[in-house]
Amino acid sequence: MHIEARQRVARVAVILTCVILASRVWFIFFRYLDFDEFEHAHATWSVSRGLVPYVDFFEHHTPWLYLLFAPLFPHFATDTDPTAAAGLLVVLRLVMWAISIASVACVYELGRLWRDRFTGVLAAFLFASASQFQDVILEYRPDGPALLCVLLCLIAVMHGWRSNRTAGAAVLFTLGGLALGAAVLFTQKALFVLPGLAAALVAYVWEREPKSTGRWRRRAMLVALCAAGAIAPVAWTAYWFDAHQALDAFVHYNVDVNVAQNAARFSPLPKLLSHLVHSPALMVLGLGGFVVSAMSAWAGTAGCRLVLLGTAASLWVGVFVIPRVYDHYLVTYFPHLAVFTSSWAIELVSRIGPRLNGRAWFGPALVLAPAASLAALVVGVEHPTSVAGAAMIVSFTLAAMLAAAVVAVWQHARPETAACLALAALVALQAGNLARVFRPIAPQLADLAYVTTHTRPTDTVLGATSGPGVFRPHAWYYFFLSGPFATDREFAELIESLESERRRPQIVIFGENERRRLPLEVWTYVRQHYRNVRGDLYERLPQH
Repeated sequence: MHIEARQRVARVAVILTCVILASRVWFIFFRYLDFDEFEHAHATWSVSRGLVPYVDFFEHHTPWLYLLFAPLFPHFATDTDPTAAAGLLVVLRLVMWAISIASVACVYELGRLWRDRFTGVLAAFLFASASQFQDVILEYRPDGPALLCVLLCLIAVMHGWRSNRTAGAAVLFTLGGLALGAAVLFTQKALFVLPGLAAALVAYVWEREPKSTGRWRRRAMLVALCAAGAIAPVAWTAYWFDAHQALDAFVHYNVDVNVAQNAARFSPLPKLLSHLVHSPALMVLGLGGFVVSAMSAWAGTAGCRLVLLGTAASLWVGVFVIPRVYDHYLVTYFPHLAVFTSSWAIELVSRIGPRLNGRAWFGPALVLAPAASLAALVVGVEHPTSVAGAAMIVSFTLAAMLAAAVVAVWQHARPETAACLALAALVALQAGNLARVFRPIAPQLADLAYVTTHTRPTDTVLGATSGPGVFRPHAWYYFFLSGPFATDREFAELIESLESERRRPQIVIFGENERRRLPLEVWTYVRQHYRNVRGDLYERLPQH
């Protein structure tokens, strides 16, 4: 593809990327709140009230999300005003949206460093158009800030690797280390970047051409600055918890508890298969591009590309190490896949496309593929006449038609048009995926308003999620139970305290999560002492 054509494709990619990012604003206001959003919002609210994580309430995530966002919470009257409570949750999502935009910009820079600006533009588009990324990155959770910090780390180190000025390189390597330390303090899962980054930095130090003792010492010093930068945020955070007599708890709940989760692990293969189905371009072409790039690295032509290759490899190994794999971990390798895909896809398609010319089956296949897709969707979508169902049918069928058009146009030697159609097909695929998982936020906000207006600020809430009681004190140390955290002894103590009325939660949230996580005796107690308000929301009976 010649330079002018690439520029036109790049302009289309930039426009579509902006459209995708802008369209997410609607979802901020109207898409349901995830279980984890309530968890992290309640933990931050608790810190804003002076409580110490791991001591006054349970957490097993590193604390920077709570410590850094807590000063924002007192500006909203969440105790008494349901509009302010809902507004705070929206503001938190808007901050995550801004972080997602910054992450897309970082992916562009990684692609540019990898090859050129065109690669960067395509990588940014591929990253932004991945439905899994868009599905979780807007949620108030530590994974978004952690991902941004990881990307900033990679960019700083790659720029430092290329820099010939010692002072500039020292600043860049130090900033890279600081960013990595910050990422780990948002979520421990960022640690999976470390082995690949360390391997790349070892290669950086021991690269001996031209041989020079001074050059070796300079590079060793730069890597030491990177390590010191990574340690600094961890040391400061440890000091903060030590000053609050909580250092042992900080270490125990961030290390020991998470290591113990390996006993309750599940296979990552279903999630990987889901990503393959819903982001086929990234998964297939990204992995292929990684293999091709790794082969060139083996031949000694990688340079600072080893930073991306090494961290990609260690992140993917982490998929099979982490005990329970969710989408918000898996999206951490999407930036790498986006870069590898954008650098390899055009070359690959230009080789394969002409081979399809003249095949007898090719023309009918282009017609039958979209038709079969439409028929399968009409039959397979659970509620085809609903707004979400109709959106899925239209979006997925449009994606199939555009994909067929891509191949057809490519046969007529119009790669520029084919590339633009391919970008549009990915946008249509993303729209269908987002419609597939969409649920409205309105019922959750109604429950939040009920709790805010029917309880006092000091009334407590009990459940396996804070849910609509997100801005009320929790009745138990374990305010969420997404895993086997509480012991049998602690469950027994909870039951005894309820029956003796040492704990008298005004609101109980008892849904599917509670039935799976809490003992049967708790459900028995709730049925005897509470009335159902709506859905999973129960309110204490006046006579009790």
